[in-house]
Amino acid sequence: MWRLVLPLLLVFSGNAATQTLTLAAASSYRPILEAVVTDFKEANDISVRIVYGSSGKLASQIQAGAPFDIYFSANKRFMELLQDKGLVRDVTLDGYGQLALWAAAPEATALSVDSLQHTQQRIAIAQPRHAPYGQAAMQWLQSNDLNLAEQLVYAENVAQAAQMVFSGAAKFGLVALSVIPLDARTAKQLVILPAVDNSLLQHRHGIVSATSEASVARQFSDYFQQPKFDEIKQQYGLTTDSGSDKR
Repeated sequence: MWRLVLPLLLVFSGNAATQTLTLAAASSYRPILEAVVTDFKEANDISVRIVYGSSGKLASQIQAGAPFDIYFSANKRFMELLQDKGLVRDVTLDGYGQLALWAAAPEATALSVDSLQHTQQRIAIAQPRHAPYGQAAMQWLQSNDLNLAEQLVYAENVAQAAQMVFSGAAKFGLVALSVIPLDARTAKQLVILPAVDNSLLQHRHGIVSATSEASVARQFSDYFQQPKFDEIKQQYGLTTDSGSDKR
């Protein structure tokens, strides 16, 4: 079964590494984790592999016994589900994600929510059945009375939704700020959307209870929480502001 997962692994390792840590992470964590893992590798003789996907699908894989050491989730519901089953522990709040309306190609004028009012263009979102940013996108559309069901196209996770916009398969995307390139965040391309309920995008990580690398997992968790990475987290879209979080 896990032959299907292995090709998705990104390996940050050297031949001399003596231990291996496997992270299961929501796609919105990608730029943040890649920066931290690079730094971690320079300080430790530890190999780190990352499996990216939607929070819901990764949670299902952990329930099925996937050999992960740390789980990074973009939605507290999936983390709480695993906690209730005793499958993760030592859970830490990393921050709150931000939903954005994005166009890969600059618009003629500043991008705005009005751009969606009468559009016939495709709008990419992550699959709301298992992806937190897809759920947040649907909630935002509903709260703004935007009935765009015929324009929506669905991706497996939020990174793939952004890729659909980048490739031209969709004109717009309702995606995580973290997956939008830093040089594609002009006023003509990006609008950060106010959260309807920030609890949908509450990013947490926890150690998988069945890990065989408990001490290394704790080491990386502590490393990830260092204040020196706060600027990177904020740059790529994680905020400590709970906003309208309804907990």
